[in-house]
Amino acid sequence: MLVKLMKQDLRATGRVMLPLYLAAIILAALMRLITVFQRSAVDSRFWNIFTGITAFLVGVAIVALVIMTFVMMVWRFYKNYMTDEGYLMFTLPVRTGELIFSKLITTLFWYLCTGVVVMLAVLILGSGGNTSIEIFGVNEFLEAFSGAQKTGAIVVGLLMVLISGISGVLELYACMSIGQSFKKNKVFMMVVFFFVFSIATSIVSSVFSTQSIVGASNMLSEAYNLTSDAVYHSAMKVLWTSIIVQGCWAMVYYIITHLMLSKRLNLQ
Repeated sequence: MLVKLMKQDLRATGRVMLPLYLAAIILAALMRLITVFQRSAVDSRFWNIFTGITAFLVGVAIVALVIMTFVMMVWRFYKNYMTDEGYLMFTLPVRTGELIFSKLITTLFWYLCTGVVVMLAVLILGSGGNTSIEIFGVNEFLEAFSGAQKTGAIVVGLLMVLISGISGVLELYACMSIGQSFKKNKVFMMVVFFFVFSIATSIVSSVFSTQSIVGASNMLSEAYNLTSDAVYHSAMKVLWTSIIVQGCWAMVYYIITHLMLSKRLNLQ
């Protein structure tokens, strides 16, 4: 049943996201072609204006991708589970956990697609001369590591991004789940709890992150020549601390969401 729910979500959101993806890629390719023609143009005034307009449209398309991914994530969860559609969804022979995971996995899928499309658009604009890690300045950091260490840093870094993304999505779900339980001002209460959770998460995460960074700094200070092993182990300590902290928050948010949807659902 989880697969069927995901197919339905992907089909509904794909009608919005796929045209945006296509528009971003086409505009990026068009921008690259214009840049090539501009170099050989005799009268560059027209090409400068045209290039500026196209660059603006590319920027709008990329921003729209990020915004629409967020909007679709929030709107689909709210519309399906906290409006009149909830009467149908919660009468299906599906466990509450499957309903949550359906939206979670779908959201993560579109976030991944958005990231890939944005990366591809940037690479097209850069004529393919830079790799993704070079564009974001990660290459210099990884150059200090050996082959195995570099692979480990990339894998753990991607894992941290994934866990942080899951935690962020579940945080929003928890806020909406608590807010819908109130009889009045539901949307307002959702916003209130979002700020409450954000502040609590920031405080707790900063405490653990600070301890991890201090420990990593002490380890580096003890390494007189700053060997690659010292840098690697320090980076791993920071990354794994972030993964554990974000993983704990994700479990807390999931439990809250599950309890509120299964015990305190208010569709009135």
